[in-house]
Amino acid sequence: MQTAIILAAGFGSRLGGLTNEMPKGFLEVGNKSLISRSVECLLRNSVNKIYIGTGHLSEYYDELAARYNNLISCVKNDRYAISSSMDKLFNLRSVVNEDFFLLESDLLYEDRALTTLRKSDQKNMVLASGKTYGGDEVYIDVDDRG
Repeated sequence: MQTAIILAAGFGSRLGGLTNEMPKGFLEVGNKSLISRSVECLLRNSVNKIYIGTGHLSEYYDELAARYNNLISCVKNDRYAISSSMDKLFNLRSVVNEDFFLLESDLLYEDRALTTLRKSDQKNMVLASGKTYGGDEVYIDVDDRG
């Protein structure tokens, strides 16, 4: 895969005051923002086009995109305050017509995660962690074919 979509439109309300003045993707871990970590990881994994679905404080993502010379395109969802992540993804349907990695802007992961997905010949894969006890877990159920 050479394309990625990063969903980055949320308010980050569960993070309290940390996201009043910047989006949650710009929170730093080890002196580097989460979104910068993702972009660098994607680049190391042969991704050459990144679309960011923006909303809340979208100008931060626009500034990030400007630093990457046409590698990143931002698509703002004006309904971000009243819609879900799936609506933000739906908003990108007219610009992405190929297979893609789908990430959220506030994920912290290592290169090995994307490398594993990129090297697999499986289609429509989901990489998930164990329970985080963060209160917003997503549960995945599989059938006998995995």
